[in-house]
Amino acid sequence: MRTALLSVLAITTLSACAASTPTPPANCPPANLAGGYHPQTSVSPEAEEAAAVALRQMNTTAKLEQILEVRTQVVAGLNYALRLRLSNGEEYQTVVWRKLDGSWEVTQPLKKTPLQPLCPAQ
Repeated sequence: MRTALLSVLAITTLSACAASTPTPPANCPPANLAGGYHPQTSVSPEAEEAAAVALRQMNTTAKLEQILEVRTQVVAGLNYALRLRLSNGEEYQTVVWRKLDGSWEVTQPLKKTPLQPLCPAQ
């Protein structure tokens, strides 16, 4: 009887813990994935340049108001995944690649948000 009671208690406790943990989007890679995107705690001058490169390709008079989020990924150079807010209130996401030779290329054109939720910090 005591073993059965402990088993029920353990299952109930584990179920409650699992229910309180939010589930990331299905397409998120596992945490701490080598080669994955990593959040940046501050906006570097390079991230600002990446945003400027992306905005030059837009046909808009709106200016960059704020860089809301920066994630970087080491590749043959560095990818900058950015979430931007423009002066007209619109928000966009983009990916800009800084190549090893120092040149820039937009690899994911600006997409208006809201998009799928970003994966949790890795």
